[in-house]
Amino acid sequence: MKENNIDWLLDKVPNKFLLVNAVAGRAKQIMEGSLPYIEGSDPEDPIDTAVKEIIGERITVEVSKEKKKEVKPFDFEKAVASSVIETLAKKEQKKYIKKK
Repeated sequence: MKENNIDWLLDKVPNKFLLVNAVAGRAKQIMEGSLPYIEGSDPEDPIDTAVKEIIGERITVEVSKEKKKEVKPFDFEKAVASSVIETLAKKEQKKYIKKK
């Protein structure tokens, strides 16, 4: 892998984050028994194999254009109020059970 340059990989993949995730995911697949897409790969080095597959364009990495789901803000006051009510209800329930 010493002859491979990060610039070659970044020509194939949009950014370093995607590159790392793609290499890690593919290396994991190889370690779990997936056959390599290139010949002459080293079975002892799945990371090198994954990198060579990306350089050889056997694997392509694309950014999804799907719209992400909107994240609703967390309502802290509502969560605290509901947990306080639940706590008080449990205490009252315990008192009621003890009185019986």
